[in-house]
Amino acid sequence: MAGVPVEAKLTGRSADWSRATSEYIAAQELVADRPEAHMNLSLLFVREGKPDRAETELKAALSLDPSFAPAAVNLADLYRQRGRDLEGKAVLRSALRKSPNDPSLLHALGLLLVDRNIEIES
Repeated sequence: MAGVPVEAKLTGRSADWSRATSEYIAAQELVADRPEAHMNLSLLFVREGKPDRAETELKAALSLDPSFAPAAVNLADLYRQRGRDLEGKAVLRSALRKSPNDPSLLHALGLLLVDRNIEIES
């Protein structure tokens, strides 16, 4: 739903969209002891153009489970989008210390280093 263009949401149904979004957020908050719930919220907030809230949710996911690779990859990508590549690199390096053989972390770090021409050892 979050990916639907704003114009489509506003054609007489904005109250429905708003209620559905609120229900989704409430459902995720019910399972907020799971990192997946925070990741789900972060994805919603990114789609809604709320990157600060998305960042907060991804950090919450990683605080619950520092080895939760999807949150680390998404946080690094969010940082990349906001021009904070070195912070993204640090997030991925930290996650790799916990899960050194995780292919999604290795792939994300490789893409970041190549795409942004960042020093590998710095």
